[in-house]
Amino acid sequence: MKSSIRWIVAVNLVLGMVSAQTGLGQTEPRLVAEEFLEKLSQVAERSLRPPEALDFPPHQARFVRIAILETSGSSQPGIDELEIYGPDSSENLALAQRGSVASASSVLPGYPIHQIQHLNDGRYGNDYSWIAAAREDQWVQIELPEAAEVARVIITRDRTGRYTDRIPEAFEVLVSQDGRQWQSVARRDRTGAHRARRLPYLPVDRLPEPSWDGFLHYTFLRERATWSSIPADDHLSPLVTDRSAVPGGEPYWGRLARLVPLERVMVLFEELTDRLVAKGLDV
Repeated sequence: MKSSIRWIVAVNLVLGMVSAQTGLGQTEPRLVAEEFLEKLSQVAERSLRPPEALDFPPHQARFVRIAILETSGSSQPGIDELEIYGPDSSENLALAQRGSVASASSVLPGYPIHQIQHLNDGRYGNDYSWIAAAREDQWVQIELPEAAEVARVIITRDRTGRYTDRIPEAFEVLVSQDGRQWQSVARRDRTGAHRARRLPYLPVDRLPEPSWDGFLHYTFLRERATWSSIPADDHLSPLVTDRSAVPGGEPYWGRLARLVPLERVMVLFEELTDRLVAKGLDV
């Protein structure tokens, strides 16, 4: 089995090296480790800017709800802070210390660090976040102490930038005066640009080190870069039109394209193992 995997890695490596040729004018090669540290600093800088701010015409409301329509990967959505602002105001109306109350459709059981009250406690990061108990039909909500004019919401998965999973990629903002009658005031759809924002991948035209571990690392980078370049608005994209892997089979590529890189690699390895077992190989 090890020799089979090494053969697959070697083939992927050769294909990746061929496809990565960029012609003349290339800069002096650098270690991937050096570029990784540089990229980390850039990601940290970008993470300080609220990535999920959504503005809309001012509305009078006592209740503000975020209906989560799509989440990155295959996990439940997570939010470390839900913020609400009025027009031309820097005061976060959603804070619990102002008397606002957070609620949600569900909460992941058994994890004290992932509670509903973290939605508006004013603290950022995964350790002070809410995670839903399910992936579909989830929402978070803030009840203000009194009706106010609202014109902007900000939601973040992990403002520190450490975690990039569970991101609400498409969501709708609804407001209400009584918590029963709701009005939709804004909506963010999932776009190719939004997917690219959270995938600041390293260059993949060089090996991290001349070893089998280096080859494997390089192959993962090639796989990740290829999948992340799939546009979300092209009619041929599996993100738009799902297709089967074999003629007449079940839809396949859409689910695979929506997985985060590590999940996708594990699924592909599991499927490869199943095919080898079906051929009588002991894996």
